[in-house]
Amino acid sequence: MRKCVVIMFLLIISSCLSTTDVTYDQNFNYDYQKGQVYRTKIVLYVIEGSQVYLAEPGNYSPELENYLKNKKKYPDIKGIVKDNEKIVIEKITYRKTFESSYIDVFAKILSGNFKGEHVRLNNISNYQFKPFPQGGHIPTINYKILEQIK
Repeated sequence: MRKCVVIMFLLIISSCLSTTDVTYDQNFNYDYQKGQVYRTKIVLYVIEGSQVYLAEPGNYSPELENYLKNKKKYPDIKGIVKDNEKIVIEKITYRKTFESSYIDVFAKILSGNFKGEHVRLNNISNYQFKPFPQGGHIPTINYKILEQIK
């Protein structure tokens, strides 16, 4: 009986925590699309956490001047992507958690010091909540940070 309860619990949890690749799924047709190329309009941090992602200086991260003065103080920051660098959208996933659901956008940096680095764009995106079939938080392009060029 105990094994049965544990198995049921694991099945429930696994159904509540999942990630699905929706790059080509028409039900998830929003701002970001695979193959789109953007250029950065401002300097961004490359931060390594549970995933590597881009972040805007001063937005839940140190101001650029503070980081440049003492880089060792911020070991999670791998470095900076300068303005006018190019990135391409590679993959879009749908992530379901206990609290809600999210669209995650992944890109590859095409130029500069981090050329070839794979990064998540959620932290530099705007958000809206849409009740699409699965419901969730949808990242939209922050035109203050990115400009689509292709």
